[in-house]
Amino acid sequence: MATARGKTPFGSLLRQWRTSQNMSQLTLSTAAKTTTRHVSFLETGRSRPTEAMVVRLCEALEIPLRERNRMLGGAGLAPIYPDERFDAPRYERARRAVGRLLAAHEPYPGILVHQDGGVISANNGAVRLFGQNIEGQNMMDRIFSQGDPSAFIANWADIAHIALAAMRIEAARSPTNNKLQAVLQATEQAAGNTSSRPASGQPAQDQLVMCPWFVVGDEVVKTMVVAARFDNALDVTLEELRIELVYPLDDAAEDFFNRSPI
Repeated sequence: MATARGKTPFGSLLRQWRTSQNMSQLTLSTAAKTTTRHVSFLETGRSRPTEAMVVRLCEALEIPLRERNRMLGGAGLAPIYPDERFDAPRYERARRAVGRLLAAHEPYPGILVHQDGGVISANNGAVRLFGQNIEGQNMMDRIFSQGDPSAFIANWADIAHIALAAMRIEAARSPTNNKLQAVLQATEQAAGNTSSRPASGQPAQDQLVMCPWFVVGDEVVKTMVVAARFDNALDVTLEELRIELVYPLDDAAEDFFNRSPI
């Protein structure tokens, strides 16, 4: 639908996302089943998109749901992807599923965490590892709370750059999440201050996955972390959540988690 000439919020956002993905107008138009001319007109504001076209373009660009709502708003359209607190009634079944998973993972730690690091729920194993007040805290704030991240993660020098790379990808996918951007900035600063020599003596390129060594009192608990997400979420809230399941990496960690309950 033709309109008066002039850039629109949607047009600017579309161009920003397309260029960030190194995608040409031709490639995008093919993936979204439209024409290069129409994509060009949308970016310059000569045309306005329908809701269906916004969705198709966002799917082609693999844009997260929160940002899709922003794209819809930029086009003068209402958001279509729900975004509520996880304790809302509509998430009762999802909460039950998470609760079962965390309970089944005992005695090992399991937490439900938001993409910005905020812990929503935790099992008893997580309380043993992270402390009684872990729910409601932000894991990244916890890491940096003592100034030196190695006070919380003994092998921070080993995993800092791995964590940073993963966080940069997450932040690039959610440019309007101010909390996530702030966490990224803090992580970049902390990673820049770490020694280039791995604490474990193992070259970073030889590590298959990120294995944090948590400092708990006088002990160092070596772990491996597996993350799970809601598959094909059609909801902002669920898309931004992940479940982190912690496993022991050696016999000492196994013993730590199998001691008498708290």
